[in-house]
Amino acid sequence: VTVERLKKLLPRTKRYPTYINFIIFYRLNATSSLAMKGLAVLKGAGGAILGVAVAIGAIGKIKPSLFMSIPNVGFVLWVLTGNTLPPYFSPAAWEESEMRTWIKDGDAVVACGAKSGTTWMLQCSHSIRTKGNSKDFPFTDASYSTPWPDFIQTPGESWATQKPLMDSTEVPQGADRPYTDLWNHPKYPFRVLKSHYTPKESGGHLPVKAFPKVKFLGMARNGLDVVASMVPFFDGHTEEFRETWGGFPPASNNNGKEGAVAADDKEFVGGILKDILPGGNLAGLYFDYVREWWPLRHEPNVLLLHYADAKKDLMGTVKKLAKFYDVKLSPSEFGRVQEQCSLKYMKAHTDEYNYQVPFNRNMNATVMKSGALVRKGNNGDGKVLFSKEQQALWHAAEEKEFGAADDPALLKWARHGGKY
Repeated sequence: VTVERLKKLLPRTKRYPTYINFIIFYRLNATSSLAMKGLAVLKGAGGAILGVAVAIGAIGKIKPSLFMSIPNVGFVLWVLTGNTLPPYFSPAAWEESEMRTWIKDGDAVVACGAKSGTTWMLQCSHSIRTKGNSKDFPFTDASYSTPWPDFIQTPGESWATQKPLMDSTEVPQGADRPYTDLWNHPKYPFRVLKSHYTPKESGGHLPVKAFPKVKFLGMARNGLDVVASMVPFFDGHTEEFRETWGGFPPASNNNGKEGAVAADDKEFVGGILKDILPGGNLAGLYFDYVREWWPLRHEPNVLLLHYADAKKDLMGTVKKLAKFYDVKLSPSEFGRVQEQCSLKYMKAHTDEYNYQVPFNRNMNATVMKSGALVRKGNNGDGKVLFSKEQQALWHAAEEKEFGAADDPALLKWARHGGKY
């Protein structure tokens, strides 16, 4: 952990405990001159701060979820003590032995990249399995109709404690009804599940080849557009959710200001760009994602799409998805599905994409603010938001990460999509 990274992680409110400054010394190699100077300072302070730092380190190893109760900076302590971001992600559900206890043949895992059309593909997948019958099988909420096993909804809980709730929880959808009736309805030809993870075979967590009868849908997007979409996405989270997770994700200085947008906070924008670049705290959300899905693109149970292609040809995308899911649609059914997959339809039903948290009884709010998740969805926003210098930095990273791959088509596809 470097001083630069610490500064980047800390919220700019300056309202954080003094002891955070000394976490650096706890994490540095004790033989470094900086560490020795730091220890001397701590000794001069009577060892009180050292004791706090050691205690924080112990909490980070034993029960890091306690950090989530610290406003604004809890997530900083979480990551500085060796835990990963986001703090509510867990791959436990996707361990091969664990998957065999709950996954079913025919299930569809929509594992799109972050800010690369995940909720869009969840909506389309649900519409296809119901053949557009939104009256009998409405898309009630992304968390209800298409569960997200990666997402641990309560700090300190786990997939092991959350799994039984998939079948026992009731949700107030019109009238109280079993949660399982919304995602695991007996009339569904297949279940739809969300993930942001990548194949185990190439370094991720999803055992794609071990489950040939489970279908995995991936989608990548132009990287700069991913980062551009991430900027308002951070501010789009409810304050209740942010408080639940120790201030993560951090908001821009413009969050909550009338007439102000996150994109105008240039320091915030630059910070997110650096976080997603290789070596950043969130680099896995893009570079690892593209690199690890690419080798499995020809697997029979994998459909790897590009956001740019799907935007250009919605009809063709619906046809590909229906074929992949082995669902035959009549002309009228296809028309309904295509309409429900459109941005216009989703904008008219934004409350269906706020992400409820049915397993967290202490949080009386959704993950996202109403309407925050369905925006423009344009291609090319990254070129508008980022400076020429920032674009050059990103392009250099792409060429280093993708250009040296065994398949020279990867770099071109990651940027623009197209056939592969």
